[in-house]
Amino acid sequence: MKIDIEKNDAKAYALLSVSVTKEDYYPEFQKQLKQYGKNVNLKGFRPGKIPPSVIRSMYGKSVVMEVFNQTISDKIEEYLEENKLVTLLQPQMKGDSLTPEQLLRFNDEHKFEMEICYLPPIALKASDISANSYTPTPSEKDVDKELEKLLERMESQEPVEEVEKGDFISGTFTQESTNFEETTLLPTNQIASEAIGLFLGKKKEDTVTFDLRTAFPEDATLKNLFYKDEETTAGLTGEFLLTIQEVQRKKKPELNQAFFDSALGEGEADSEETFREKYKARLVEEFDKPVKILLENELQEKLLEEVEIDFDEEFLTRLVISLNDTEIPADELQANVDRFRDFLKWKAITSYFFKEGNLTIEDSDVKSARRKEVSNRLGGIALDQFGDDFIDDLSKRMSEEKGSDFNRTVLDSAVLQKVMEYFIENATVTHESKSLAELETIFDEFSEKQKAKIEAAQPQAEVAAEGAIEEIEEEKAAE
Repeated sequence: MKIDIEKNDAKAYALLSVSVTKEDYYPEFQKQLKQYGKNVNLKGFRPGKIPPSVIRSMYGKSVVMEVFNQTISDKIEEYLEENKLVTLLQPQMKGDSLTPEQLLRFNDEHKFEMEICYLPPIALKASDISANSYTPTPSEKDVDKELEKLLERMESQEPVEEVEKGDFISGTFTQESTNFEETTLLPTNQIASEAIGLFLGKKKEDTVTFDLRTAFPEDATLKNLFYKDEETTAGLTGEFLLTIQEVQRKKKPELNQAFFDSALGEGEADSEETFREKYKARLVEEFDKPVKILLENELQEKLLEEVEIDFDEEFLTRLVISLNDTEIPADELQANVDRFRDFLKWKAITSYFFKEGNLTIEDSDVKSARRKEVSNRLGGIALDQFGDDFIDDLSKRMSEEKGSDFNRTVLDSAVLQKVMEYFIENATVTHESKSLAELETIFDEFSEKQKAKIEAAQPQAEVAAEGAIEEIEEEKAAE
């Protein structure tokens, strides 16, 4: 097999001219056909005694394509390794593919061209990139605010004698004229101000007669209260009766040892002073995660700005068209090409610095990336409570369902995370102390900017923003 290459570093594009002769694939083709002859059961022939001509007639076309494609793939991969070319995409055949009929003409020399998109030289060091980041520095006001949220999350319900605003009433709603009856839990803060007085001061086993639409003017409130469909909810009106079965009131936990143990872990704090110190440290850890996401996003944007790669436009356009199952409208084609260009650009950047930093992927990196990918495909649910065996089982099933796509995504994610850690360590990063309240404002502004960029269809920003908004919102929710 003869391979010639024509490279264009400026466009990260190479054209391979390939010439294949009979000697390159015919021996393996014969070997595979003989193996088929041994394994195939065909009526009228003894096992292993089927004439080669019959086997060739039945399986020749599929076997020759399989052998030829594998041979070409192996030889091109070997050639690229020898020439130290790192591809960003699988090599693509230019023009029409060879047919089985052509390949079965073994005396012919088969010539074709393969297009390569490869990693071009990048004249940039990690230390050339500068970025701003933040150091979470909780103020006492921040601690008070977050502690109040924690106390609310850990509230318990306790029965009380009389109804006060904010209490919860368990009871049965009835309407005699329509035979309506529904037992449910009523949060009193959902009752309109015009009717709340009818409920206040009531006790267990008391009844309240009220006009439904005065107490609950909004259909949405009634839908959530009675779990009815929209049509049924819209028809509810008139005088109703509530028979109270129980009244409950939220109670915040006291700042005692039981609360300290529940919030931080047993024995972690034995006084309010110690608790606040350790809780403040935990808040720093929690805010460190979204701060890191902000930094990673800024580094991505800076890298995309600094690195210039003028990919071959015609090649990208042909590739985008070929990768889509349906025809792309003309007004959408360029936007798709732009997005694909920036995807390749970011892949080139991560590939270059992975190599430049002599980075390696360990089993722990793959496990972490696999856990993240499983979480993403399950809608972003947290998997911290699940062990490695559970994640491995889910990964195996997803891999079987999606094939190489899942494993490739996991590996790409592991490489990306490794590269970002390398940049955080080696780039010039300036840190500024910020209170938690200030960071909340920064997070909100970041989310709004990213959404605006995506809506404005700026492909480069879209690549850098991908997943960042969701990650920050997940981290904030997990606090």
